[in-house]
Amino acid sequence: MHLSSILVLALASLPLLQPRLSFGETISRTFLEEKAYAASAAHQAVAVDRDSFYAIANRKIGKHEKSTGMLVARYEAAADSPLRHLNSGVAVGDRLYCAHSNWPNLPYSNSIEVWDAKTLKHLASQLLDEKEAAITWIDQKQGTWWGVFARYGNQELVEKSVLTRFDEHWKPDRSWSFPPEIVERFLPYSCSGGAWGPDGLLYVTGHDRSEIYVLRVPAEEATLELVEILSAPMAGQGIAWDHAETGLLYGIRRKARQVVVARLQQSAPKSLTKWLEPQHWQRDTPGPVVQLGEPGAFDDTHLLAPCVGFENGLYRMWYCGSSGKVAERVYHLGLASSDDGKSFQRLASHPVFSFGDDQHSILTPAMLRNSRGEVIREDGQLRMWFSATHFAGPTGLHTLHETNSSDGVAWSEPSPPQLDHVYAPTILKEDTIYRMWYVDVSTSPWLIRHAESPDGKHWQVRPQPVLVIDQAWEQSRLFYPYVVKADGVYLMWYGSYWNDHPQQTALGFAASSDGLEWIKHPQNPVLRPDPGREWESHYTTSESVLQLADGSWRIWFASRKAPPFLNKYFAINTAHWAGPE
Repeated sequence: MHLSSILVLALASLPLLQPRLSFGETISRTFLEEKAYAASAAHQAVAVDRDSFYAIANRKIGKHEKSTGMLVARYEAAADSPLRHLNSGVAVGDRLYCAHSNWPNLPYSNSIEVWDAKTLKHLASQLLDEKEAAITWIDQKQGTWWGVFARYGNQELVEKSVLTRFDEHWKPDRSWSFPPEIVERFLPYSCSGGAWGPDGLLYVTGHDRSEIYVLRVPAEEATLELVEILSAPMAGQGIAWDHAETGLLYGIRRKARQVVVARLQQSAPKSLTKWLEPQHWQRDTPGPVVQLGEPGAFDDTHLLAPCVGFENGLYRMWYCGSSGKVAERVYHLGLASSDDGKSFQRLASHPVFSFGDDQHSILTPAMLRNSRGEVIREDGQLRMWFSATHFAGPTGLHTLHETNSSDGVAWSEPSPPQLDHVYAPTILKEDTIYRMWYVDVSTSPWLIRHAESPDGKHWQVRPQPVLVIDQAWEQSRLFYPYVVKADGVYLMWYGSYWNDHPQQTALGFAASSDGLEWIKHPQNPVLRPDPGREWESHYTTSESVLQLADGSWRIWFASRKAPPFLNKYFAINTAHWAGPE
């Protein structure tokens, strides 16, 4: 039986934008051990899925419960089996895939071996063409298989080890060599383990050093880029990320015959620490600040995405509203105003802006703001960007558009699409540069990216995401980033589904010195649904945040009540925070 994989297109990569960390500041990361389990087969590698981990030896596999470490199934190759040297493994769906070679025999013979992950029954073998190097590990990224063909001995040989991307027939599609400073740390062995991290970077190991090498695959060059070297409690060999609990990495200590579980931790620069203290948000209104419109109004069923600007002593909130069933919804832009940010009055029962084709929705409006989050004008005009999509259409494509207004009521026609796959943009203008953070909805799970533009129309997207799911509370998607800057620090509030609370979302927080490298709040989520307020008992996301004149903060956010979810979002609410002490 032979294997096949589906080759999918990778995201196009543009040149990496340079970080803006303050002088002398760094964000350091390390792996801290959380658990260690005895596992007699922990000799070559470990693989992991939702409920189990798999210790892998040359010709043996032990399946263990993740919760207890108890051995629940085992496999051992028969004496006449061609299996000689299992190098690593990865669990994908209900299958366990292992890289296998006949090392140290020459010429090399390489294969991919497959087991039923539940029973450890061997199912299939896929022979590979490579004869001059041994395959040491494989992993899958967005449906495409990757692996390393390793060579051993002196530097001249080891530097010929390559990361290889395979096509759907397990034929090498493209290869990259390792940077010289990593090759030196491999010697006299090579790259023994590797796995794609939740941040889209490649994490690899050598043979026995307690180090993880973080690498980036360049768009054009043939040599991998070294991002950083992390200390780790495992001793080389095969590793595996736990996709059921983001941030956990499994590895082995061969001499002790142990499987080790470690969590990737970050330490914040001094300038960020005060922003990572507890946030005490206080709801200070008896009910929603904006509710569904009257029956028959454009916003009588769905309400979300408040975008609040403060100008000339007046708070104005642009928001998205729709009528009709969830599957038939088409959002338009509404407008309400307030003297105090808590008591809002609608401008009218009709929208102030629509896409114009009765199909595309106006979603997640974002006003042009300065670095402090204040609404700014250019040539007397407000600039607003938004995401648009046709929910009933066949593609689900979300596109970025712009519109302009002198009064915030009458808006120009939507611009042509500026960028695809964009949801929930947040845009700051710093000097002459427009900086945008947004949700990339072309990937699963959704993640948050950064882009820059010289004019707010033509965008250069940073290849690597700036925020991914990597905290235990986050699930399925990240969404609704909202960025401001205070005391030279970038602050982002963002949403996710709440892992421990089904059918609920909450708001997390992250801080950054440059807007590219972020540290998430250790006590996320910082704003959670309130079961005592039925109109916001389940969802608290889709937010807008302003720093007030006295230095305190106010947030406006959309919410849902308990299921059944007849309303995508039910009301818009507010809360107040005194700010960090």
